[in-house]
Amino acid sequence: KNGRQSQKESIDVFKCQILVYKLREEWDKAKSLFKELADIIEDVDTLTEYADFCLERGYSDEAKTYYQKALDRLHSKGNSQEEEAKNNKEIQISKKLETIQ
Repeated sequence: KNGRQSQKESIDVFKCQILVYKLREEWDKAKSLFKELADIIEDVDTLTEYADFCLERGYSDEAKTYYQKALDRLHSKGNSQEEEAKNNKEIQISKKLETIQ
């Protein structure tokens, strides 16, 4: 197995465990593990998913922070992604941020 494959498997294990915590309504454990995952991976989707989770659970300050991190990450990606997809994601995240403020 290459490094990328095992990293993806590790991420999947994290996500499965987060899901188990959510299903058991162990919100603190889910939040803690989800935050750890978001901080490790720091990709736009994971940051946004964690921010969504925080918003749903009423942690609006934390949600704001992670939506902002997702936007910062989008901006730092440069032109490697398709511009249109990047702009759509930016609009979606910005709208979510506006609902908090």
